[in-house]
Amino acid sequence: MTDMGVNNIVKSGDMFIMDGQSFDIETLLVTLQMERANNINSQLMDQANEMKKKNAILKEAQSALASLRAARPAKGSGKADVPADAAAFASKYGIDFNTGNKNQTEFDQNIENLKGFIDSQNSASQMDMIRLQNLNNKYTQSFDMMTNFIKKFSGSKDNIIRNY
Repeated sequence: MTDMGVNNIVKSGDMFIMDGQSFDIETLLVTLQMERANNINSQLMDQANEMKKKNAILKEAQSALASLRAARPAKGSGKADVPADAAAFASKYGIDFNTGNKNQTEFDQNIENLKGFIDSQNSASQMDMIRLQNLNNKYTQSFDMMTNFIKKFSGSKDNIIRNY
């Protein structure tokens, strides 16, 4: 295992030295759990921000789909221009898209391609939600472990005091 800029923990008598500070075992364990909780909290925030971005993309995709459906020509009525917002969205996200003056079949193909993109984004969002739930569980678990450490050490101290 390589040193990644973090000082090793060194035992000195009954104390442990970490980052230039001395800790008893109880404080060391709680401090390490707090660091773990803070790291998981950062991951939670990053994941939540990522999901927020994907939700904004999905909202934009739904808007583009609505404008595309609204502009779709009726069967046998000729052609219509593909809405600029739908074309811009498709171009921005690399969706196969027909632009310009198109007939109903070409509009339908655009609609299907956009729906495929939306389905793909929804699937990715579901996976992101699972990851977010997993991170939240780890965050809760880290605080449960910290609380258990504190209770255990407190109980041990109470027993020692009672025995005197």
